[in-house]
Amino acid sequence: MKFLPKLVLALTAVAGCAGAQAAMSDQADQDRRARNFDEALAAYRASPDGTTVDRDDRTMREKTHDAADTVRAKTHRSAEKVRGFTHRQAEKTRDFGERHDAPRGMVNGEPPAHGEGTK
Repeated sequence: MKFLPKLVLALTAVAGCAGAQAAMSDQADQDRRARNFDEALAAYRASPDGTTVDRDDRTMREKTHDAADTVRAKTHRSAEKVRGFTHRQAEKTRDFGERHDAPRGMVNGEPPAHGEGTK
């Protein structure tokens, strides 16, 4: 045989194997879906009121209180971070001002009184 017919024959064999593999995975997929459906149906029938969601016996007041506590805690953490940041920035600004004013003889941002100049 020549090269081209051998190549075509090999490609046809590979394509046939790939098609068989796809058909087998489709069957496995259908089986998995059927199993999932059966499990979901059994869980639905097992619950007394027909819902699969876990019931929460807490009152609305308790749920609201828990939500408020969560929001309060998150807000407090955020505020602490902002306070820390602004405090650090204020300290940096004061330090910069002190370093900037010191060579010119300024005290607390005020120039020296008349006659008290720098050297």
